[in-house]
Order: sequence, then C-alpha cells, then structure tokens
Amino acid sequence: MSLTNFGVKLISDMMVNISPMPSVLYVAVMTRPATFFTTGAQLLEPTDTAYERVPISMNDEWWDDASNGQKTNAQDIMFPIASMDWGLISHFAMCDDSEGGNVVYGAHFREAYYVGSNVRLSILKGNMFFGIATTETVL
Repeated sequence: MSLTNFGVKLISDMMVNISPMPSVLYVAVMTRPATFFTTGAQLLEPTDTAYERVPISMNDEWWDDASNGQKTNAQDIMFPIASMDWGLISHFAMCDDSEGGNVVYGAHFREAYYVGSNVRLSILKGNMFFGIATTETVL
C-alpha cells in the first residue's frame, strides 16, 4: 500500500492550493495492513495503554532530502516502551491525528517485529521511506 484515498485527496488538494500539508503527522504501527479506505480509528494498533503514535514534523528537521522520489526519516522514531505484549508488528501508517483521524500513507515493514513487554520499537534514521511512485510512457 502507499497513499490512501484520503492521502490522494490531500496531495491533489495541495497541488492546486486548496489545502496545506499538515505540519505534523503521527506514525502508527499495526499488526495488520490498512486498506485504501481505512481511517485512523480502524487501524489495528497495540492496545497497550503505554502505546501512542509518534508525532513527526513535516519539515527538513525530520526528513532527509528526496532521492529517487522518496524521503527518508532524518531522526530515529522512538515508540514508548511496551508495558505489555504488542504482538507481531508488521505495518505502519502516517495519520493526521494522534488518535483516530485519517490515514495519509501506509506500508509494511520489510520484516515483521515481535514487540513484547519492556521492549521499545524504534524506526532508525533512514529506515522509513515516504514517496509517491510515478511512471512515464514515452510514445
């Protein structure tokens, strides 16, 4: 997966100056993938009371310069230490709210990670990619 229905609309609106990019997005992790129409309230996130989405600013402090149509995180993204088993975390999403809200972008991790009690899940610098793939046809 990549952009969701909401994400496509957001990018389209930004291109014609209807709406600005949110200044902050929130990284969520899940045990199952989001779909094109999934909302933030429908994500299968950890139920641990210690869990919370990680806010990231949409600026050059948090994102490296684009390369090959993708940006990568310029800082480590650190989730809270789990106080209970989160299970096998296989996907992430970028949402416009710390709880619920809309899913802008979602994807799978290259490998699923088991997060047990007293474990901190981290996405290290340069390991989260965000981009829009395009194709061209030359006739």
